[in-house]
Amino acid sequence: MKRLFLTIAACFLLLPFALESNAQETSFKKGTGIWNLGVGLNNAYSTLPPLSASFAYSISDYVWDSRSALGMGGIVAIAGNSYTTSILAAPRISLHYSFIPKLDTYVAGYAGVRFQSIKTEANETKHRNAFDYGFNVGTRYFFTPMFGAFLELGYGVSYGNIGVSLRL
Repeated sequence: MKRLFLTIAACFLLLPFALESNAQETSFKKGTGIWNLGVGLNNAYSTLPPLSASFAYSISDYVWDSRSALGMGGIVAIAGNSYTTSILAAPRISLHYSFIPKLDTYVAGYAGVRFQSIKTEANETKHRNAFDYGFNVGTRYFFTPMFGAFLELGYGVSYGNIGVSLRL
């Protein structure tokens, strides 16, 4: 019984040190900029895989605790087939959380403009612009302090996006 009491007392005494050493900061600190260059999964309307470039800049690195961050940036993407070309340009906002070091998980959303060029059967080209929006969940792992890979799933340019990340 005495041994059990000493073990429990030792655990309580060492607990603050264990928690402190386990504490992490976000991998998306305030002032950090990250570029994503990606290739998306084809949807039913495109034969060219969607290509995208997005940028996120951390404007706050302590949203509710030291692992959370808020980012703002933008996205540009292109997709198409033999008759249609779509180009998206939109501002984007993201909420990040770092569960483990080097891993950045986030949810993001955008709202912007999709520019479309449509070739008709009469060989005419028509242009149209439309409001577009999207949202996704993503994860990014950094192999080095500046280079990583990302995966995003959601609704928007494509249902899935994979590529490389460059931290500035």
